Amino acid sequence: MTREIKFRAWDKENKKMVEPQVVLMSENDRQTGLNKIIKGFGDNLMQFTGLKDKNGKEIYEGDIVKGSLAWDKEVKNHKVYFDKDEYGYMPFLNRQETCEGEDHLSSYMCEVIGNIYQDSHLLENK
Repeated sequence: MTREIKFRAWDKENKKMVEPQVVLMSENDRQTGLNKIIKGFGDNLMQFTGLKDKNGKEIYEGDIVKGSLAWDKEVKNHKVYFDKDEYGYMPFLNRQETCEGEDHLSSYMCEVIGNIYQDSHLLENK
């Protein structure tokens, strides 16, 4: 099974998501081939997870998804992030702690409702 490798980045200056045309990877960090991205985006570069939500929308790092975890059927909003020590892309719990082993979201049951740059208010504890 293969997955498409794609990136997007948050353009702070113009306050919008952009899709870089070229991305250069190094062992130490992520860089892109576009000068604007090298100078301005840094940690704002987000990789496609290879998953789509229940509506067919692509899920990226930094997205906010609405769904329930495997062990907790309550529907909540979660930030998607990459965890190299776990299974890969994981939700970040609103409780300000990261997920453990079975704390994964099912992409076919969750829905992308925003991202951490434009919709951070969706992660506020209620």
